[in-house]
Amino acid sequence: MNKFAIPSFLFLLVSITNAQTKTIDNKSFTNFNFGRNLHGTGDISGFHYGINYAQYINNEKFYWEIGFESTLNDDESIDYFFQDQQGNQLNGKSRNIIAGFQLIGGFGYHIIKTPHHQFGLSLDPLIRYQSNSIPDVVTTLFPVITDLPVPVQYTEFIEPFRTLAFGGSLRLNYNYKLNNNIMIGFTGAFQTDTNGDSISSILLNIGKCL
Repeated sequence: MNKFAIPSFLFLLVSITNAQTKTIDNKSFTNFNFGRNLHGTGDISGFHYGINYAQYINNEKFYWEIGFESTLNDDESIDYFFQDQQGNQLNGKSRNIIAGFQLIGGFGYHIIKTPHHQFGLSLDPLIRYQSNSIPDVVTTLFPVITDLPVPVQYTEFIEPFRTLAFGGSLRLNYNYKLNNNIMIGFTGAFQTDTNGDSISSILLNIGKCL
């Protein structure tokens, strides 16, 4: 029996290895993305995050996708330095926040699609709600003009505080399948909309194949 035991064991080992490395042709996938972005209004850096679902069309390289995403951008800028009559050093700061969320939905194509590597692009129309605290005009009047002991600053808002806009996003995607269920990757994205906003993003993707 020993002369059959070793070949049988080898055959079993090869069968298990092949079963573990075999890649299933998944019909859909979902992923969570998180990363940094740059908002064109004020060139303010921030965060971009969301969750997307995609399904292949006839199990080929084309797929459609939908998603819900959000962005948060903020900064703090020093508009002036000033020393009061008691010698105290003062600085006037502006704190600006742009935040929004968006629904996306569109189509993608994998230029390269192997059992472990996926590289392609997608084009996603979107609808975006946004809130923006950045003033359109900021004017600072110093004591030499006002005769007050401290500078005076006033702001003007021309554009709406809240906006609803339509736009589109162009994305380059790369994902690596760790196994039949989990994949990780990166996305580079650029979007613009009818409100005149543009956002560039670099995202890390963690997904699950379905």
